[in-house]
Parts: sequence; C-alpha cells; structure tokens
Amino acid sequence: MEWLGHPQNGPSQSGSGDATQIANAQTILNGIGADVYILEEICQYNAANPTDNTTAFGKLIQGLNTTFGANTYSGECSPAVSNSVVDANPQRVCIIYKNSVVTKINSAVMFDGFTPATYPPTGTPSQFWASGRKPFVFKAEVNLNGQKDTINFVGLHAKSGSDAVSYARRAYDVRAMYNTLQTYYPNQKVIVGGDLNDDLDVSIFPNNISSYSPFLYTNPDETSINDTRPNASFDAVTKVLSDARCASTATFPDFIDHFIVSNELTSNSPKFNYVGGSATNIQPYSLVANYATTTSDHFPTLIRLRSQPCPSKPVISPASASICLGSSTTLTVNCHRGTLNWTGGLTGSSITVSPTETKNYKVACTVVDCTSDSSDVVTITVNPIPSKPTIAPSLVAICSGSSTTLTASACVGGTLNWTGGLTGTSITVSPTANTSYSVTCTISNCVSEASDLANVMVNPIPAVPSVSATPTSIILGQSSSLSATGCAGTVTWSFGASTANPLIVTPNSTTTYTATCTVNGCVSLISAGVTVTVTSAEPCQNQLTLVSTANDYSSGVQLKQASSTNDKITATNKITGTAIATYQAKAIELNAGFKADAGTVFKAEIGGCN
Repeated sequence: MEWLGHPQNGPSQSGSGDATQIANAQTILNGIGADVYILEEICQYNAANPTDNTTAFGKLIQGLNTTFGANTYSGECSPAVSNSVVDANPQRVCIIYKNSVVTKINSAVMFDGFTPATYPPTGTPSQFWASGRKPFVFKAEVNLNGQKDTINFVGLHAKSGSDAVSYARRAYDVRAMYNTLQTYYPNQKVIVGGDLNDDLDVSIFPNNISSYSPFLYTNPDETSINDTRPNASFDAVTKVLSDARCASTATFPDFIDHFIVSNELTSNSPKFNYVGGSATNIQPYSLVANYATTTSDHFPTLIRLRSQPCPSKPVISPASASICLGSSTTLTVNCHRGTLNWTGGLTGSSITVSPTETKNYKVACTVVDCTSDSSDVVTITVNPIPSKPTIAPSLVAICSGSSTTLTASACVGGTLNWTGGLTGTSITVSPTANTSYSVTCTISNCVSEASDLANVMVNPIPAVPSVSATPTSIILGQSSSLSATGCAGTVTWSFGASTANPLIVTPNSTTTYTATCTVNGCVSLISAGVTVTVTSAEPCQNQLTLVSTANDYSSGVQLKQASSTNDKITATNKITGTAIATYQAKAIELNAGFKADAGTVFKAEIGGCN
C-alpha cells in the first residue's frame, strides 16, 4: 500500500478520504484471493476492533468478506511504528488472513521494548529498526488440505533510502533480525516478507552488496557481491524477479518487495513447502488502469506454498503369514519417497523376519516428518516343527515277491510322506532288492526331521532241489533211500514233512515223493517227484546162496530171505558203502569172503519166509 488511510499522504489521486484508493485496494486484494496478505503503510487502524469498517484497514477486510463470504477473513496490524516523526496516522505493517486456512497462535513485535545501548550506523539508538518500525511476527497454524503446521510470518517495512547512512542502518537492522531468527526460531518455518527497501541481487546503494546479505550468502558476514550463495538456512525465493530485471515499484527499476523463506519450507520440507517458480509480481493495470496514481507506488508480490500430504496408511504384504519355527518370511510395503518404521525398530520397504513365536507386525510411513497412520496389524504365525516319526516294520526280512507293512508313529494331525512318494500312516511294500525306507511328518506345512531308516532285506527264493531214490523199485517190506541235492538250506519231504536228507522210507505201495528247499525262511517251488515202486515179495526159497560179486551191495536197502523151517542162507558176498542189508533164514552161514564195511548196516535174523 501507499499511506493507506492517511489524511494528507498517499497517491495523488486517492480520492476524498482515500475512497478511491481503498476501493482500488479492495479490487486488487479480491482479485488475488490470497490466504495471507502482508501489507505495509496501513495508516488507519482500530486495534480494539481490527474489522472496524470506518477504518481503511477494516474496509479491506470488509471488501474481502463481501466477496468471499462473511467472516472469511480476519486481520491485525503491528503496534510498532516509526518514532522519527510524530504522526497520528503512522504507517503500520499488517496481516490479513483467511480463517479457514490460518489460525492465529500469537503475534508480537520483534525487539519489542528493546533499544540497543549503542547504534553504530548513526550513534542514535532510537533509530534502530527504522526508528521503531520493527518486524512484526505473526505465528499461526496453517491448514492446507487437512495438513497442519506452524508458520511464523515476519512482516517488514525496513529503513528506506539509497544513501550510505540509510544503507548502514538497514544492514545493521537486518543483521540483528537474522541473528534473532537463527537464535530463537531454529528449525521453525519462517516467511519474511514485505517492503525490504533494498534489492537482493545488489543493493540500491550503488556498488554494494545487498543489506540482506546474511540471508543470501553462505557466509552471513560476507561483504563481496560475487561471493558464494546461498545461505543454508534461508532461500530468497523472489530474487529470481530481481535477476529478471523486474521492478516492484512504479517509480524505480529495482525490486525491493521480497519474500525470504527458511530452509524448512524448501521443496523437500515436510507438510508445507514453497512452490518453485511461483514467485510473481503483479502490475495490476488491467484491474486498475491508473493504479500508480490512485492506489500504490508498489506492485503486489506473490508466492505460493503447497501442502505435502501425509502418506496414506500403508498395507503390509507378507510373503507368507504362516511360517515354521526357524524359517523366515518377507514383509513388503510401498511408501513412495518415504521411510518405513516397523515394529521392533526395523526400516526399509521390505524386511525379512524370523520370529520364534507368533508375532504381530505393523508399520508407519514417514515422508520427511509427516507420519501416516500405522498399518493394520499383520500376524505372522509360527508353527512348531513336528517330532521325528518312528517306523515299525511288520517284517524286516521278506522273500522275493512277498511284502511287508511299515507303520509310522508320532504324527498326530499331520501327513506322513514316505520314501518313494507314498503317504499314510501304514504302507505295504514289495521291494525286489534290499531297500531302506524313511518318513517325514508334515503339520501346517512344517516338515519334521526324517525318521531313522527302516531297512527291509529281500531274500531270494531258493532253487528247486533235485530228488532221487535208491532203489526206485523194492519188494514189499523193503526200504528205499530218498536223497535231495542242490539245496543249501533245509530239505522238507512230502512224506511226513521230514527234513532228513537222505530219508529212508518203507512204503507199503508204490509212492511218489517230492521235496522243497528252505533258505532264510524262503521256500522253493516243489521239486519234481521221484517214484518208489513196491512189488510183491520174491518166492520163498529153501536154499539161498549169495556170492561176490553178483550179490555185493553198496547202497540201498536189501532184504534177503530163505525158508524159516529148515533152510539157510550161505553168504560170501560183500556189503559196502551205505548199503543196509537184512538176511533172514532158519540158518545163516557167513563164509570166508563175506564182509560188511564200517558205515553199513547188516542184520542176520533167525526167521525167514514161509
């Protein structure tokens, strides 16, 4: 503004009682529609009732509320004014704000009640900070799209003048303000704005560094125009307009109406940040044709802030919500450009966890310093590893072609998985060779240690034995010797299940004999049969002579008979090998040459045939 509401000073065509100036100011403010206005040179204000529409300031608020709705805007002005000239309508720094966006926390004059002991620029301490027109600090909660944060608005109307003394005063005052902000507002969001009465590229005092150099250079004490910029703590966001050779007044080529924001409002700042490239200077001749002569000698400067929305509540995607003890699972969450903070202090978009018991996990997403609601809880269930099962075989050794049943225990409620892909508590197997079996127990996808091996031995079926009889033809009452060969185990005969080998038989009639071979409990097929033919006894002889070699016997069972009444057997033959010989008669005469070797069986019986 330019002496708005002052009865004597102001634009040459401001109208009676500044009516034209006020109306034009309303048009400009309504056309901008800002959330916050920082105004300078407001000269008519009712501190007890800032919206008093009999004052110039009250009329500005009235104009906004008429356009945008009742009670949309509120405002207040600083009590700090210049003491260099006594004026009933001094220039003030004021702020107007939209109530739906800005809620006042407090306001204060920086350096209120303070006068330095010395003032090096002039030696007159009362001239400190534009002779008392000190910075006005308006602290507020700002709500943009539901995102809330605190911002300190610092309105300025600095010492004017392009001469050396004015420059020195302004530079001293600015350095005091810079030190105060660094000391008392560290890490807080600050917007310094207003009529700085100096440019930010170079000073309006010719050939000198800007009096705002503490805010502009890496070294706040810098005195060289061309040295290193920027300052790490502040960003002179409207300097681009100076660089573009824009002018913020109607009468001078310099740009002196600026905004400087703290680094907490830069593009990577939380919640709110300055919109890069939004700095604009409006020359509103399309709204007010004779603006410079009716309204103000300064053009409005605008910047925009945007809200940084808090991230939405993250959603956890577990690779598996159920794991086995000793295993792990990966939990994954998307948190664009943010940091994820998990249960237990872990960070990262994916974490791999191996809990030893069922555990709940949740996570929050933080973008800069704005943290989302915590995610819904994801429960990772930890299942125990089943006990190692045991195997009980019905037989540990079987014959080829036979089977055995294997039964597993210790897997209640689970699934038993056997060697070879079989399942079930019991399996029946018929291996063709010695085979080892094991089994695991699976409960809730958790697999036990494999059981100890159960070894099943497979014994071959023995070969069929060969059988023979000596002699194969006997007289009733005689005996025959049965013999089996080709059996490394036990021979079992079809006659009485006898296991003798050889086996002496005395059939009463012609009989066929077979045998099997048993090795390791495995029984061969039945052998081919051997037949012993039984015939009637020879006619009873009165005299029987047995001579060598015609009547020598080396094997088999021999029965020789003579009449039991008065005849005899005369023998000079030989009985050898395995022969079994029986002589029966009234008399038996063994003459020279008769021999019965050891190992044979010879019987001489008094009796004979009739």
